[in-house]
Amino acid sequence: QRSTRTQDGGRGHSHVTESIREPKCDTRPEPGSQGSQTSTGADGTTGGIVQPISRPAWALRSALAVAVLIILAFGVGIQTQVMSRQQELRVTLTARDMVQTRRFLIPHFLDEPRLQKPPLMYWIVAGVYETTGALWSPGAARFPTVVALGFLGALLYGYALREGQRRLGLFAAGILVTFMLIQRLGRQAETDIALILFVSLTVLTAVTGLRTGKTVPWLLAGLFMGMGFMTKGLAGVAMPAVAVLTLGLWERRFRKQHVPAVALALLLAACIGLPWYAYLRYGSGVPQETQAILSKEVDAIASSGRHTGSWFYYFLRLPAVTLPWSAALILGVFDGWRKRRDEPLARMALAWLASTVLVLSCLHQKQGHYMLLAMPPAALITAWWCQRTL
Repeated sequence: QRSTRTQDGGRGHSHVTESIREPKCDTRPEPGSQGSQTSTGADGTTGGIVQPISRPAWALRSALAVAVLIILAFGVGIQTQVMSRQQELRVTLTARDMVQTRRFLIPHFLDEPRLQKPPLMYWIVAGVYETTGALWSPGAARFPTVVALGFLGALLYGYALREGQRRLGLFAAGILVTFMLIQRLGRQAETDIALILFVSLTVLTAVTGLRTGKTVPWLLAGLFMGMGFMTKGLAGVAMPAVAVLTLGLWERRFRKQHVPAVALALLLAACIGLPWYAYLRYGSGVPQETQAILSKEVDAIASSGRHTGSWFYYFLRLPAVTLPWSAALILGVFDGWRKRRDEPLARMALAWLASTVLVLSCLHQKQGHYMLLAMPPAALITAWWCQRTL
């Protein structure tokens, strides 16, 4: 027990503070645990202060529950829906050819080398074919995309949960899967959903490394960046790199101690993404015509392509592809900019969304499904605004 004596207005009145007793141990349950008596608000706050969830097992189970719900919702109809998009047929037939001919290292579409994109998505679909034996099943070909979308929703939820904002995470997962563009392409056996999953993993792990100064998140970012590169080429490297660079410059967080971790991340990404290209270019058993096709495809990356459009194409497309949440997204962008100094999550989402749209606008190629890359940050900033307003 401790008391203090103070002077009040020079008249010498004494005041005795209340007793201060230190408990031997704190037996209060942690937030989110069973039997917790802590008053927690709907937005994940305790006593007005955001409290990070400190139960990893509970957090993992809840994130997996989000993924399962999304997978079940989007799994309906994947077997009966007709394959009409050319991109989906390319992935399906190329993966089927791998299983039938055992040509796993050199993908073939209609008996011609298919080298326009790296083979990771072909390998994944071929693995499902090999495991299930259902070579002619549309559902088997689409199942990896549905799983990737489920993990993407769980990723956004888990990141918000890690920041102590569970309600925001639930909003983000729900908003993501109800965007019009996700509803249209979230069940297709294509490379785009897998790409945005790996891009999102790269961005969020790199941001964690940037803000905490730890090396492990950077290594995970390098791993996911390499997998993104093996899914759809340079998009898996450039988009997350620009997003993280934008946020780092905005927050002025880049320091000399980040250099070794970033270098290791890029080295790991190169070790994952480059061996397949090196095999096609220099492998002794690779036909010369295949090497010539690879060189032609690499040169075509820098060309303008057939799908051109105005520089403001994606600015006009963004409200359309984010229906029915377009108004909330616009309000979230303006509100997030006003409160950017006090809201780290909103600041990160704004940097990610702005850098993605700007990079896409600078490309000669303009296609609507490229906007899928902007869906995760759009879901985060929309969810941030909704949980503050609703």
